Amino acid sequence: ADKPSFKESPDYTRIKSMLEDANSIMVAHNAKFDLSMIEKEDIIPSNHICTLRVARYLDKEHKIPQHKLQYLRYYLDIEIEAQAHDALGDVLVLEKLFERLVAGIKKENNNCTEEEALAIMIDISSKPSLMHSFSFGKYKDKTIKEVLAIDRGYLEWFLNSKEKDNPEDEDWIYTLKYYLGKLQ
Repeated sequence: ADKPSFKESPDYTRIKSMLEDANSIMVAHNAKFDLSMIEKEDIIPSNHICTLRVARYLDKEHKIPQHKLQYLRYYLDIEIEAQAHDALGDVLVLEKLFERLVAGIKKENNNCTEEEALAIMIDISSKPSLMHSFSFGKYKDKTIKEVLAIDRGYLEWFLNSKEKDNPEDEDWIYTLKYYLGKLQ
């Protein structure tokens, strides 16, 4: 209560300058959330990489059931001494995941340079990602393709409710439009 607001803190100017520098890249898992928080502080990062979107992109065979940070930690056997869902622990997991994703992008692109890999990751992060299955609700663990075949109406309803109640959820909106054949 007796601390200055972030904008009034001594670190604000330094952090704003760093994130808005054209040579900086902010890395976050589900970056859209972090970007919305940072933008409320009048900071617009020049570049960002969303490890959630890059992880989905690299999971071409849809083998990973979930792409949440801690789920990926255990699924990919990321070994670190850190508490799950702790700020420092999440940063340490993010760092190791990021290293794996850079390596994956480099491998997929004929061992391109790290600079080229980062540019590809920035591009992937700038677009909605395509999801392939439900990790919640009445169709938990079903692929969206399976649900389309048995209950197209559910996908239509889900799209309408996302567009009405949660229009910022561009990954789900893009995914549902893709499977429903509504992309323009």
